[in-house]
Amino acid sequence: MQDSRLSDSALLPSGFADLLRRQASTEFTLRTTILSRCAAWGYALVRPPLCEFADKPPSPPEDGSAEVSAFRFLDPVSHRILALREDMTPQVARLADSRLKQAPRPLRLCYAGEVLRTNARQIDHERQRLQIGAELIGDDSLAAQVEIILLTSECLAAAGVKTLSVDLAWSRLSHLWLDSLSLSPAEEANARTALAARDEATLGQIAKGALLPLLQAAGTAREVLAQAQAAFPKVLAEPLAALEQLVARLEGESDSLPPETRLTADLAESRDFSYQTGPAFSIFAPAARTEVGRGGVYRTAQGEAACGFSVYGHQLRRALGVQDEVQTLEANPNAVYAAAAVSFARCAELRAEGWSVVRGLDKPPDPVAEAKRLNCAHYLLSDKDKPRPL
Repeated sequence: MQDSRLSDSALLPSGFADLLRRQASTEFTLRTTILSRCAAWGYALVRPPLCEFADKPPSPPEDGSAEVSAFRFLDPVSHRILALREDMTPQVARLADSRLKQAPRPLRLCYAGEVLRTNARQIDHERQRLQIGAELIGDDSLAAQVEIILLTSECLAAAGVKTLSVDLAWSRLSHLWLDSLSLSPAEEANARTALAARDEATLGQIAKGALLPLLQAAGTAREVLAQAQAAFPKVLAEPLAALEQLVARLEGESDSLPPETRLTADLAESRDFSYQTGPAFSIFAPAARTEVGRGGVYRTAQGEAACGFSVYGHQLRRALGVQDEVQTLEANPNAVYAAAAVSFARCAELRAEGWSVVRGLDKPPDPVAEAKRLNCAHYLLSDKDKPRPL
């Protein structure tokens, strides 16, 4: 609950939050670590702008879920509507279609930045989040899909998330099934809403419960796909076969996955896969409320094949168990308080050794107490001294 003693100027809108030292530094480290792994795989860093022209009105969601759209405002310069980015993947795809149209394919790009959403999901309240990801433009082959999943797993392992579940899906599997049932528009709309809500009762009343096997197709990837081959209609045979090939290739590359990685599947999942066109995946970690990242196959606006992934800072912080200070900053174990008698040159030497040096601006009566007050774990009294722990 918000502290009533705080002034109105300290209040923030729902879904927005201040990050203090521990969480802010964690996100900085995550950004640096993941982008460095992407660079090691040959992905070039790009930085799209925070906002772009909103040339198209927001489209209603196809799965009946709550709409997630961008903040929009009038640009006083161009007098056109601008949108603050809610997802960086379409921006990177735009770069591939325009300024990098002549670059050799496959084109490997990575990025990191803040994104904003007008609506928050029920179990994920943040409307501002750090998105970090990579896109492989010009190829959506099985080899490209495997590369993206292995890269995602390596990035998360490097960031400290060792226990992963790679949950596979097919972005439009339910659409293909619905199209084969010849339902009325009202029935199809009800079915999409029921699938998004995992509403077995409603699905049981549509097409004599034909879609119910979709909700039951969740669990270990091998077992789910075997069950689906027997229970799903033939119209879904091709995507199921493609998912089986993907699972087989990932199992063959198990040495390149973190040791505790599980391959699972949820064939009813379609949430947040709005622009993907084939195999898709979500990454889960034990301590996070929901997925820490997503990815899959899609097409750019110019129809070019692509696949990629995105991970989110706030969920990664939860997966790593990073909680923030509530009202005060905690002691920094790497910080040393240097009394005012310590020269700037000696402080520079300590910083070169990796210390975070807070130099006193005056001569307090008790330097040790001052070091504690300023959240330093060590103190230094003179140039000839060495940092001493409190």
